[in-house]
Amino acid sequence: GLAEDKKLIVAVGRLSAPKDYPNLLNALALVGNKISDWHLVVAGDGPFREQLVSLTQKLGLDDRVSFLGVRNDIPTLLSAADLFVLSSAWEGFPMVVGEAMACECLVVATDCGGVREFLGESEFMVEPNNSEALAAAISDALQLSDDQRAGYGRSARERIQDLYSLEATVDKWLAIYSG
Repeated sequence: GLAEDKKLIVAVGRLSAPKDYPNLLNALALVGNKISDWHLVVAGDGPFREQLVSLTQKLGLDDRVSFLGVRNDIPTLLSAADLFVLSSAWEGFPMVVGEAMACECLVVATDCGGVREFLGESEFMVEPNNSEALAAAISDALQLSDDQRAGYGRSARERIQDLYSLEATVDKWLAIYSG
């Protein structure tokens, strides 16, 4: 139901402290002053849902943010997205970043946990707990042309295939056992 001219931003994860959704919402409040053609959908549920809905309303973003709850169609959401954002304060090895990359989605993320292992060096990776830096990265990503975003998406998928595909993993294990 999103208008064709709106950029779809997707976030996926449990609505809990580690994911730092307040950081994302505060960043989007800053972006909203500069760029108006976006809509965020958040897939996931958790103990912070009420607090996040309240913050969304307080920031005046309630018409631009949708909380979808638990979903079983994450690859479809990621494939439809113009941008995936991970705003976490801390992480382990965030598989959803790899999933977004595999779906050819441009990723903006905080540099925590294993994010750098997935993304490598990226101009769209910022320090955690910094809404201004996250807003700047999101703004930069949203201002790319469709072709530029698609190019980043293709590169992201190639990185996942080269480093994390079944073939790449088998090759790594064979090298260990052969060496």
